[in-house]
Amino acid sequence: MTECLSHSGFGYDLKYGKFREQAFWNILVKADVYCKRIECKSDRRAIKTGNVFIEYRQHGRPSGIAITKADYWALEYSKNCWIFLPTMVLKEICKKAYRDKRQRVKGGDNKKFDGILIPLEWLVKLYRC
Repeated sequence: MTECLSHSGFGYDLKYGKFREQAFWNILVKADVYCKRIECKSDRRAIKTGNVFIEYRQHGRPSGIAITKADYWALEYSKNCWIFLPTMVLKEICKKAYRDKRQRVKGGDNKKFDGILIPLEWLVKLYRC
């Protein structure tokens, strides 16, 4: 006879899960008072290097994460695999990386953008927002 796999908190977990599914749906689809903006970036080398390139300057002027108006960033680190996070969270991660003197590199089209390499693991660690 198999033992029951449920636990006493299942009803609570189910309710919480449905609540969070709706929250995600609202971010992606539901029109609120203002339209949510999502910046989508793809880094083909991220899965090999373990880092994602985040642009912050072009030709000596702020660009990318430094001037974005997006509410959220979606970062594709492997084909059809995305990390989705609020822009403010990504900005805090980038500030920390910059302060910690993480590797700053040229990248993007024809290496004309200044960026910082953010470890993928930094983007998936527990971050309280």
